[in-house]
Amino acid sequence: MKKRSLLSISLCVLLGNSLLFAQNDNRKLGKVIADENTVVVDKGYIDNLSKGWNLIGVEHKIPDMSIFSNTNIIWIYKNSNWQAYSPNTTTNSLITSNGYTNPNSIDPASGIWVNIDKDLPKIDSFSINSNEFNSTSNTGLISFTSLISFLGPATPTFYNNGSEVELTDGNYLSGKITLPSGSNNIEICAEDSDNNIKVCKTENILVEGSLNINSYEKIELDYSSLGLTTYNNFVISADKLNGDVYFYNVNTGENIKKFTTGYKVSGLVYLNNFIYVSSTYNDKVSKYDMEGTFVEDIYSFNFPDGMGTYNNLLYVVQNDEDSELAIINPDTKVKVGTIETGVADIVGVVSKNDYLYILGEDGDIYKINPMTGESIKFFNNSQFTGEGNYGLEGITIVDNYIWVTYVNDGSLYKINIPIE
Repeated sequence: MKKRSLLSISLCVLLGNSLLFAQNDNRKLGKVIADENTVVVDKGYIDNLSKGWNLIGVEHKIPDMSIFSNTNIIWIYKNSNWQAYSPNTTTNSLITSNGYTNPNSIDPASGIWVNIDKDLPKIDSFSINSNEFNSTSNTGLISFTSLISFLGPATPTFYNNGSEVELTDGNYLSGKITLPSGSNNIEICAEDSDNNIKVCKTENILVEGSLNINSYEKIELDYSSLGLTTYNNFVISADKLNGDVYFYNVNTGENIKKFTTGYKVSGLVYLNNFIYVSSTYNDKVSKYDMEGTFVEDIYSFNFPDGMGTYNNLLYVVQNDEDSELAIINPDTKVKVGTIETGVADIVGVVSKNDYLYILGEDGDIYKINPMTGESIKFFNNSQFTGEGNYGLEGITIVDNYIWVTYVNDGSLYKINIPIE
């Protein structure tokens, strides 16, 4: 009986008082939803709330309740009824046994009361200051600073894409960590294992390769090619003057002429046993079979330059100075959309692992999310400068290595740094 009485007291504190508190401030809750004080609520935001009661507005949907793992209890008013949730199983049982339901998710434009009953570690800031790239080891030495106003019994830990990273130098407030090249999701977390608390802040960084000449393998050609594509272990290129199409075997080094288009080739794509050719000579994207027999013209528009493929669609540079790519369905021969990349003067496009890798006229390679158009610089090829509007022009990927074509010396270059 005594235990039951204690539970009733706890229920009064957790449910009765908090419900009364929320009901008395229902107008205030509506105001928060309506004004511009709403925020994107994630776990980092919740973990940095003050101890006590917090009223917050939710701008975007919260798909699950795991972001509230460090809270005491939350309340939400939905469909004329109060709902509550607690990560504490005992408290949550009290909630449901007294007729209140747990929300499975929280809709946009909702207001919620969040109660924090303990002092959580507070990570005020975490920022990346510099990145020193080492092309030999394909890593970057990342310099960072952080500000932690309250650590309590927690221990700071760093993570890279979910894997723990040891400090290379310094401490958790100012130091260095070593990371592999590519896009990295860096977290600093304050962890209190005794109380099952983990509070994190995240910083996204691209460990950008500033490549030196030792990063490349050079293959000399007898011609200059603007476009590149890949078929099995072949790099397909084309003479920019007469449109002769060659298959270079990356294993044997043999370069075989397969067919000719008879006109300037600007971009090449291999897709589903066909080769697609874009040309600024006739402003067309055309389809050929693997033996070089012309099949049909796919699309016509101004200055179709570099070209690549993603998800069985063609991504084509629309004109010489534009940062947009036209998206063409080669089966229906219809333009189905465009993507803004933010990369000025695109000359080449290739895809790998749900990303586009775009080569700019400046020689830099950018990694693009084709769903959002978000771009980050991936490799810096500053030593390959263009002359007379030419420089690095074509790009493709074979076995996780990027290949580019340099028009000025008529060569292929393999970048000897694998991509993931």
